Amino acid sequence: MTSFTLYISLSSQIITVTISKPTQNQYEELQIKFSNILQCPCKDISIAYDKFIDIKTVYHEICSSDFISQQWINFLFHENMSYYFQLDFRHSATAMFHTLRILCQQAQQTIDDNLIEFYSIQLITPHLISNTTFIIQINSSFEMFKGETLLLFQNLIKLFRSLAINNQLLSAQDTNYAIINADPNDHPPIWMYRIAIQYYELSNQSNILNCYGTKGAASKLPGGFYANIDRYDYAGSTGFDSQMVNPSTSMINATVILPGIFIGCLPMESLLQSTLECFFNKTCLNIIFSYINHSTILSNSFSILNQSRFSPPTTIETIMNELFIEEWIINISYIQYFNQCQPSFCQYSKEERNNALYVFTMIISLYGGLRVVLSSLIPIIITFIRKKKQQRVSNVDNTPSNSKIFFISNIFH
Repeated sequence: MTSFTLYISLSSQIITVTISKPTQNQYEELQIKFSNILQCPCKDISIAYDKFIDIKTVYHEICSSDFISQQWINFLFHENMSYYFQLDFRHSATAMFHTLRILCQQAQQTIDDNLIEFYSIQLITPHLISNTTFIIQINSSFEMFKGETLLLFQNLIKLFRSLAINNQLLSAQDTNYAIINADPNDHPPIWMYRIAIQYYELSNQSNILNCYGTKGAASKLPGGFYANIDRYDYAGSTGFDSQMVNPSTSMINATVILPGIFIGCLPMESLLQSTLECFFNKTCLNIIFSYINHSTILSNSFSILNQSRFSPPTTIETIMNELFIEEWIINISYIQYFNQCQPSFCQYSKEERNNALYVFTMIISLYGGLRVVLSSLIPIIITFIRKKKQQRVSNVDNTPSNSKIFFISNIFH
């Protein structure tokens, strides 16, 4: 009994503990102690993302500013704006900012459509997962969603740019084609030339705007105001390597060059290669107001932009490639996930040394068992031993008599 008591006292056993309908606090406490062995089966193993995640976006201020409003576009528009020199801001400003408004709207629509799909994704978790694992998994899914959304939008814009350039679409701004009056004896008397313009501005050095082929996507020249030209008829060069130069645009200097404004072969290219730095600066904006005097809209109707995570010299193409997003705000609720999972119980196993009550119970059980068994077994054993002993004594008593008879018998013989 002593040996058994010592053995039971020093032994341990693996027990399974079950907690019914655990709260989140109980689960988190158990997770800290038994993270590797804790199991809490989910009642609902498939949960849609919209049950526990909410995503908001803060867009660049340009997409909610006065500069994409219809009022600003009307302010820039003039019925004779095609008479301005091609590098004049007034020539293509209306198309640039109209395009910018469309890009902002398309970016927001792309995000809204992809969020609907993202929210419908099902999170499959047969067992409740920890807060840390949950956050890591959801953040990983979100980063994948963000990357795919950006790539989708960028590829869409690349497609439209490639279609416009490679199909040699004519720009209504006359920036990639020039229409000139040829000799009246020619048939037809009006010719259209694809532009590889040699412009001379601010110096005697030639600056080329090459709108041939795919080079038109990267070709650009600074934009500004050319107040010395009352009316512009056609390009400074009628065609690639042409020597026909319009005297009204040859060796001309810009009156003002606007910082960050560039003119490309198409309004889209002009916009994407430009920056917004002029619209963060009140002085620069006042210069624009001073040269646009045909509108009845008051210039004080428009406010400058505030600073953003994108520095003012950042190209609009770079901002567009980020979907004009200043910040992603993602709210992940582990509480909502826990409530959707609804674990009915949590279970874990642990090794535990036998307590005093268990030792006492085992000793009593052993004692009771021995008492019952031995009370029946011992009388049988004792009876058996006594019989054996009696037989041994009986044999001993009979042995001397037989020996004497044998001895006497021998003597007589």
